[in-house]
Amino acid sequence: MRDIHSLFSPNIYLLSIQHGLTLSSSDGRCHCSWEFNFRDFDSDRDLQNPASVSFLKRQGINFLKNKQRGIESWWATFHGPYDLGFLIKILTGMELSESLDGFMMLVRGFFGDEVYDLKKVVRVFGLGGGLEGVARSLNLETVTGKRHQAGSDSLMIMRVFFELKGKCFEEEMNRILQRFKYRLYGLS
Repeated sequence: MRDIHSLFSPNIYLLSIQHGLTLSSSDGRCHCSWEFNFRDFDSDRDLQNPASVSFLKRQGINFLKNKQRGIESWWATFHGPYDLGFLIKILTGMELSESLDGFMMLVRGFFGDEVYDLKKVVRVFGLGGGLEGVARSLNLETVTGKRHQAGSDSLMIMRVFFELKGKCFEEEMNRILQRFKYRLYGLS
């Protein structure tokens, strides 16, 4: 067991290539699956097992396309402590830490180095209020589902993020995001 752990543990940090996720009803009849291709891995530069990379290429993984168009691994929320807390509870099946430091350690452990709560970030742009009001200020309309439901709100959070990102130069947005990394609304 320890030998297997010593092999896979370092690779988890080095090889963010692809992840699949399926959610299902308890009887398995109703399910949804997603495949995420990450841009973090560079097949020309990163440490790798050439046989594994060759195998993945034969299976249709296009590393150049992933590098150019894959997703970055970061998280955006709007008034995020609840969303993050629910996800941590689902993933661990355990009670949340009673201390703020303990909770934030779990957030960092589960969601990585980049977590942003847009409810705090939007203030830099002179916006405030709820997600619906911020979206209206940016002339964004709900494109799928109903407002105030998790799926449509999640999509709107991403749309707000990229709308804000388009309002300033990349360096300026990076500075703004650095200021608000792990600053969750109501907790910091």
